[in-house]
Amino acid sequence: ALLHQVAQPAVQVVDDPVEIKIEGCPPREVGVPVHPDFPERGERTFHTMDTFFIAKSDYKQLAEGYMHRLMDCCNFVLKGTTFHFQSQVYDNYRNAKDQGRIIHWLPASMHRQVDVHFETGLTTSGLGEEGLAKLKEGVIIQCERRFFARVDKQEKNKTVVWYLHR
Repeated sequence: ALLHQVAQPAVQVVDDPVEIKIEGCPPREVGVPVHPDFPERGERTFHTMDTFFIAKSDYKQLAEGYMHRLMDCCNFVLKGTTFHFQSQVYDNYRNAKDQGRIIHWLPASMHRQVDVHFETGLTTSGLGEEGLAKLKEGVIIQCERRFFARVDKQEKNKTVVWYLHR
């Protein structure tokens, strides 16, 4: 209960990452809230091109005929095996009659390896945002859409966290 009373920094972590290229997606800086419930904490910035990492579980659920959205970034559609940029405006997605999925993502050029240790002894690996490297060991984080974890160890190219709860 105490974890829910303290607002942990939110970070994007992509499990079992799949790289996708969105044809026509313009390069830009994307501002993502440091914490979605506390906008006064500001934003973290991602520099994007046209290539992203998304979770394999999300990738498998993308279907043709729908507008999908990379959260806080852009809208796209799937045509055959190719992804095509539609717009950056959230309202275009929100008002689409063919609304698909909203997906967490990382820019292909900006990421850090993350190992997640579970109390069962299982360890999984994925990718997280570069800002994870700046977090101190022991800090509690919220991996958006996934779980809460504690930063256990910072290594040169990897952050190790312990799963706490969903």
